[in-house]
Amino acid sequence: MKTLRIIYTCLMFVIVAELLPKQIKEPIPKIWGTIEGTTGLDHTGFAFTPFGGQGNCRIVNARLALKTPGSKIVFGIVTPKNGRKYPHLWVTKDNQVLDLSCKMTDPNCQNRKMFAVIDPVTLALDAKNPTNPAEEYQVSWGLEYLSGLKKASQ
Repeated sequence: MKTLRIIYTCLMFVIVAELLPKQIKEPIPKIWGTIEGTTGLDHTGFAFTPFGGQGNCRIVNARLALKTPGSKIVFGIVTPKNGRKYPHLWVTKDNQVLDLSCKMTDPNCQNRKMFAVIDPVTLALDAKNPTNPAEEYQVSWGLEYLSGLKKASQ
């Protein structure tokens, strides 16, 4: 009986750690940005780690943009060598990519497609070109998230 309880506890931990954070963050992007901006940690869950194609890019790169005058925040898609696309946030300044979580020197980080460019000071869209509803959603969710993260990071 004790073994069954341990297995059940481990199973519940995995379910909560992998699924629940994503389900919680979806409807509350500004609050989620405030939480991650305050702690400086990615709270999305184990399923959304750098190994799964997502991680802390929105925290470290947004903070970099907030500290770098003349920079822009970019929402886009990265396609690594394995072909598994994932959403990504990076920074540009003077037509150079500044990315602390997926460096341009890494071959898996070189194939990028941007669909939104944001001014980190005003959080206004400088350019927007989403090609599908998922990208459109990421832009609107991301702008709300950034407003929370910016407020917490100041």
